[in-house]
Amino acid sequence: MNISHRHSANRRSRSTRGTCFLILAACLFPVAPSVSQELRPVVKPNYAQARQYSSRYLRQFVYDSSVKPIWIGKTDEFWYSFRNSQGTRYYRVKPGEASKEPLFDHGKLASQLSAAARKPLDSANLPISRVEMDEEGETITFVLDKIQYEYHLESEQLKKNGAAPTSRSRSREGSRGEGEDRERERKDGEGQKQKNDKD
Repeated sequence: MNISHRHSANRRSRSTRGTCFLILAACLFPVAPSVSQELRPVVKPNYAQARQYSSRYLRQFVYDSSVKPIWIGKTDEFWYSFRNSQGTRYYRVKPGEASKEPLFDHGKLASQLSAAARKPLDSANLPISRVEMDEEGETITFVLDKIQYEYHLESEQLKKNGAAPTSRSRSREGSRGEGEDRERERKDGEGQKQKNDKD
């Protein structure tokens, strides 16, 4: 009788172990595909992440470290823009008078532009581009939301010229380049004059 009970107990033990093994296997095998899926490399393009490395996005975290003068006509005066953590400011420099002053009243221009564009604008970060000045240093033109504006510096009058021209894509960087070209021409002319004086 004891032997029969012992055999029965062994059979139940083996059956229980077999059942546990099957349950464990059933729990483990479905996990395998999910693990392989997690290790599978991503093949879809991540445009949202790519935009974070675009020059337009990164520009908000990059500040100017030097000044590039844009000469006004044939005078010795120049203007420049400088961007730091407080925003972008525009200045006019008169070396003959050893003076530097704001190119315009940023608050007044921001107020007029806000009314013209019908949206609030921050005077410390005016979203203007393609800034240019006339040869006399009296008027600047710029683009905001694909609209070209003209601003008289002395009278502080703003004028909307209409849609910005597309065929003429002179940017602020291009104007800076022209200013540098004029500076090189100026230095070349002075160098040639000194050479003629020596001769």
